[in-house]
Amino acid sequence: MHINTDCLVVGGGPAGYAAAWAAGHMGVKTVIAERHGFLGGMGTVASLSSFLNHHYEDKIDLSDGVYRRLVRLLYQTGSMYRAWGPNADFFDLEELKLTMESSLNEEGVRILYHCAFDDIHKSKNGHALRFTGKGEEVWIEAKYVIDSTGDADVCTKAGAPVSYGDRGAKEKAQPMSMVVQLANFKPSDYATAGFRLTESGHACKGDCWRKEISLARESGEWSIPRDSIAMWWSSPKDPTHIFINGTRVQGLLGCDPEQLSQAETEGRLQTRE
Repeated sequence: MHINTDCLVVGGGPAGYAAAWAAGHMGVKTVIAERHGFLGGMGTVASLSSFLNHHYEDKIDLSDGVYRRLVRLLYQTGSMYRAWGPNADFFDLEELKLTMESSLNEEGVRILYHCAFDDIHKSKNGHALRFTGKGEEVWIEAKYVIDSTGDADVCTKAGAPVSYGDRGAKEKAQPMSMVVQLANFKPSDYATAGFRLTESGHACKGDCWRKEISLARESGEWSIPRDSIAMWWSSPKDPTHIFINGTRVQGLLGCDPEQLSQAETEGRLQTRE
């Protein structure tokens, strides 16, 4: 398969979605290539289901119009709520996929799913990129290429200088985590126990359960290298469905296939614990 376009966005996470939407909105012929079967990046792939939208002094919204438009669409369908002041937006996984997809279609952006980036070469009119698709190779030639892979995959293959971790110190990269999901949580019982629910009736808490984790560690029930739960929150459309960010995988490289596989395995062991 051979495709020619003006703008090619590689990766359909938040950054890739925003780039593709903006380009399409301005009338640029745009293709977005995503290796999964949906958009959203780690927000949907890894069930992160939250955006930490930063503000200056809790007043000035640092996000751009593309994000604010997306948030409005999700709020309108009851698929998102906000907690902890203006910083954290929690969304429904499936609604985010649908909303991102439909809004790109409205701007005329061509979406290619199940296309994994493989290589990039200079071409007469810009760059030619090869993807591994279902059943065949996919070649896309574009004047402008935007790398939204999250790991600088395209830039690296193109020979651009890149770094990994803290100024290239690989051992100082941010630890990995795996989100845990639990069912049958009871918000009413949680409130009765003295904990606060959001205005929308959702349970949401950050940097918590230090005492409980300390006791669990002393009794040999907790070996995860962290002393608190970073964040946990309930699903917008189902307050009995809980997401927990409480794991931590350290010392492995996210751009090494073997080490990333080890991290997946370790993450699942920690979710069980």
